[in-house]
This record gives sequence, C-alpha cells and structure tokens, in this order.
Amino acid sequence: MKILKIALTIIALSIITIISATFAISPGGTPAFLDENNNVVAHSIAEMKYVNIDGTRQFVLVRGVNKNNPVLLVVHGGPGISMLTHHRNFNAELEQHYTVAYWEQRGVGKSTAEHLPPDSYSVGRFVEDAHQITAFLKTQFNKEKIFILGHSWGSLIGIKTVHKYPNDYIAYIGTGQFGDAWESERLAYQFALEKARDAKDLIAMKNLNQIGGFNDVPLNENYINNRSYVTRFGGMLVEAESLFDILISPVLWSDEYNIGDKYAFISGAQKSAEDWLKMDSFNLTVEAMNTDLTLEVPEVKVPVYFLQGKHDFLTNYYVAKDYFDQLIAPKKVFITFDYSAHFVPFEEAEKFNNIMIDKVLDESQNLFL
Repeated sequence: MKILKIALTIIALSIITIISATFAISPGGTPAFLDENNNVVAHSIAEMKYVNIDGTRQFVLVRGVNKNNPVLLVVHGGPGISMLTHHRNFNAELEQHYTVAYWEQRGVGKSTAEHLPPDSYSVGRFVEDAHQITAFLKTQFNKEKIFILGHSWGSLIGIKTVHKYPNDYIAYIGTGQFGDAWESERLAYQFALEKARDAKDLIAMKNLNQIGGFNDVPLNENYINNRSYVTRFGGMLVEAESLFDILISPVLWSDEYNIGDKYAFISGAQKSAEDWLKMDSFNLTVEAMNTDLTLEVPEVKVPVYFLQGKHDFLTNYYVAKDYFDQLIAPKKVFITFDYSAHFVPFEEAEKFNNIMIDKVLDESQNLFL
C-alpha cells in the first residue's frame, strides 16, 4: 500500500509538473522589447488587439522595436488555418525594421467565430477585411501607406487587395504566389504521378491514375486524399523530415497562443478530408481553385516582389513566374529560392528576412509617407 501511495504521488507530481510547464510555455501574451537594463525599449510596440470588422472580432498582433518604422501587414496562408506563430518564429528579425502586423483572418486562430453566414467566406469578403485591417493600421500609426506581404492563399487576398486599393500600399510582396490555379494543379498532378513512378509506389500510382488529374474533378475526399501526394513527395517542403520543426514546433512554443489555441491548431491540422469538406472555409478553397490572376489581376499600381520557392508544387514556381512576366506594374522583382518549396519564409528564413530588409525596404525608402 505504501509503495502504491508513493507511486501515485510521483504520478500526480509528474502530471502537475507537465501541466505547469505547458502553461508556462503557453502564456497567451506577447513579450515586450527590453533593453540591456530590462526596461521596455522606448517607442517599441508589442500588442495583441481585436479589430471589429463586419460583425466579427479579428485578431492582430502588432510588434516592432520602433513604431515609427514602416508598417508591414502579413496576410497568412490557408484558407482555414493560421500561420501567425510560424511568421513570428522564423521572421521575427523583421520586427527590428518594420512594425509588423500579424493578422489572423476571420474564422481561424484567435479570430475564430461561430455561426457566420456562408457569404462571410468569399475572396471578396476577405479582401474587404484586409482593407479594413489596413485602414486600422494606417490610423493607428499615422501612415498614409503600408507594405503588404501575402503567402499562398494570402497572396491571392494580398494582390487582389492591392489591385483594388493601390493607394494604401507602398509595395506588395508575394511568396507562394498564386497565378493560374488550374495550370498549377495540372503541374502538381504531373509532379505527384512522376514521383510515384520514380518511387515505384504502386498504391500512389493506382490512386493517382484513377483520379486522372486535379483538373475538372469533384473537390471531394478523393481529390483531397490524392492531392496529399504532392506534399508527401516534396512539393510542399523540400525536406519532408523538417515538417515538425517548420509547421508544428512554432505553434507549441508560441508565446502568443495559450494552451487552448495550441490544442485547436493541432487538432485542426489533423482533420480528415471529410472534416475539411464540412468547414465553411472550404468554400474559399473552391473559389481559389477557380482563380486565374493573369485574367483577374493583370495590372497593379504598386511595386511588386515575388519571392518564390523553386520546388513549390502547391503554388507552382513556373506558374508564378509566368504570372509575374505578364503582370503590369511600375516595378517588378522576381527572386528565386533554390532550396525552398512552398514555405519560403520558413525554409530559407535568413535569406527571406535579408531580402525584406536589405532590398524591399531599402528600395522603397523614397515612397515612405
């Protein structure tokens, strides 16, 4: 009996320790910028805010060592999943040079909302959300224009926002850039099938041959399950073994996410194809897959920078380059990341951060207002 009590005590203490440690690394707040004397740096900002937009409370984390710096709005990928913690983890260096606004779009992360009507989930609605977040930031920091960075799904929202509201922006930066979505899907299928053949993966070959392509097929469970081969064969991350370090670890170690936020992210990432189909945000996937920006946004009135991974088969590198070549803009810069697939800001974070600071920011100095 005594041994049992000791064992139960040890187990209880272990559970308490694990729970305490979990809460310790999940404060749900953002750390201040501190100087060498542990005082808050003058003019710095580290705030978590909610902005009321169209009946929703949308979360934005604002961080910068000097709030007088140019403002950068980060429009994360998805749809239906936030990348706030990932940008914070890999791109925090930008906070030394920009005032960075990490926005969580409606329905995800800390912007989760229940019972939103179906028409709340459309590309047009998200463009208006981005416009209102921009207006909030311009007012908050007394700026006439800001920078906007869009990744993946966020690149569709970002460039459409810039197209509709060019006077709000200094420059647009796209990574994992959308172009002609159906052409990208055609190449993604071709990539997955070739990789399956090279690997002599008979199951993958059978499944991919049965679906016959990612174009002109129902966006159902079969489509989602087969498209996952693109990720499995390296079209999302160059190094598949880095998936935990790049996509999971930043969430687990995030200051800004509390334990509930982390649980929601991890459980959401494990949804089945059937579950994804039931999500309101899946309507956005359908709309995104029918996008051809070469027709819908042939011209923008601000400088554009495309930062694209050479091995990206989710938003295909060559499709993005083709769109870039056709796009009319006052200034265009295309930069290739040779060791990245879809997650350029995280796979080659140092190069990405340096370009954002030493090229994008420096080349735009005369445009700051």
